[in-house]
Amino acid sequence: MITVNMMIKDERIKKLMEITDKHQISPTIMAHIIGISVPTYYRYKKGETVPRSQNTRTIIDKIIEEYNYKIK
Repeated sequence: MITVNMMIKDERIKKLMEITDKHQISPTIMAHIIGISVPTYYRYKKGETVPRSQNTRTIIDKIIEEYNYKIK
């Protein structure tokens, strides 16, 4: 079973972390795909911050949508 950090309050980031864990996507690769720095990715993962940019949220939503489609 996939364990997502319970400190994460943002549902978008929880789903992103589930996808990253399930598909074994490295933090470096996922940060690159999203267009953020690796340290920012880790801050998301630790629940220290959430995406504020609409562009970043849109990219994450598209990733979630694509992988949810593939998971079903």
